[in-house]
Amino acid sequence: MRGFFLGWLLLVPFSAPLWCQEATSAAPSFEIGSVRVENFISGDYSCWAPLGGKIAFHFDVLRPDFERYSYTVVPCDADWNPADVPFDLYATGFVPSLVDDMQSSTGTLVAYVHYTITFPNPNFSLHRSGNYLLEVYDEDEELVLTQGFGLYESLAQVSVAQDRGLRAQRNDAQQLTVSVSLSDQTFDRSSCKIRVIKNHDFGANSPLISPTFTYPDRWVFARGKDLTFEAGNSFRSFDAKSVYYGSTNIADISLGASAYRLELFTDVLRADRYADRRSIWGAYVVHRDEAAHSEVDADYVWVAFKLRAVLREGQTPYIVSRFGKKIPMKYHNTGYYYAQDFFKQGFYSYRYALQNGASLEGNYYINDNHYTVLVYLSDGLGDRMVGIHYPKVLGNGARLWN
Repeated sequence: MRGFFLGWLLLVPFSAPLWCQEATSAAPSFEIGSVRVENFISGDYSCWAPLGGKIAFHFDVLRPDFERYSYTVVPCDADWNPADVPFDLYATGFVPSLVDDMQSSTGTLVAYVHYTITFPNPNFSLHRSGNYLLEVYDEDEELVLTQGFGLYESLAQVSVAQDRGLRAQRNDAQQLTVSVSLSDQTFDRSSCKIRVIKNHDFGANSPLISPTFTYPDRWVFARGKDLTFEAGNSFRSFDAKSVYYGSTNIADISLGASAYRLELFTDVLRADRYADRRSIWGAYVVHRDEAAHSEVDADYVWVAFKLRAVLREGQTPYIVSRFGKKIPMKYHNTGYYYAQDFFKQGFYSYRYALQNGASLEGNYYINDNHYTVLVYLSDGLGDRMVGIHYPKVLGNGARLWN
């Protein structure tokens, strides 16, 4: 598997991690922020869209001047390696193409230019399902960001359930059973594989999984370690949609020389108890309450986190948010851990974890998690994504559907 898959959302020049113990009003040291996918079918920031559907990619360059960027799209196999598929068999048009949809921020302290790439467009469209990698280059032909996404066909019927048998043995994990049915006989049926992504976090995804049982009309994936996930605790959240009044989890708002600073209430590690809170599972929504067009009216603000916890020697807590981005925290001699990062205004969910993603707040089988299941089959040219499912698994075995 290519290394970008675990951290594929952003490749930023000068992108040292942004965290510190004390307030700062300095401009951020990175240049590209808020890389997001807009899925016009599901209405969220999902990276997976139906073949032929509309999907857009957004990013901000935190400088006031318009600049020239171009993009290309690389077809990949199910394991995110570049696929040797002739261009005319997966796309129409030409690449590289210029990014021609750009807007300056309005009414913000932090000046930026907002760029959007939408597929299909008059210059480029895709007509084959599967995994793809969007690459964006600056005018010096330097790669500035990458974004993985997938186009799927609704050829397979996918059902997902929680394996209740595991609960008798463990109360800290959730195990899935996946069934895939497909009547189309043109595929290599021995090539069927699935991948499971938990809570939109590509660092927490499973490897490609082969079927446990194969039947003439379906495949069953069951009871493997790759289908077993730590249950975790519920996500925390904060509401940064306004800098004029406090909202969810905002303790203080102050104005610096070049940006607002939002300080969250002190979090206390809750490894000994489950907190039943509904969330958006590590995702976020860009929005400014006082604006009509948040893509260009929302400001960038410093958000300061504070965690009270007693950890083992050598352990460092991380804030996991924005589709798996990890922000390291630093210990202060008052007994707290601190971190600060730059966020575009909106609503965010987050959790505390170790560097490897393991939960710092316990694991409870009743926890509410969001699992995406992707189904791949080979047609001789490469891997196509023939099905997808978005179950939200609850620990008591119930399922809610988006």
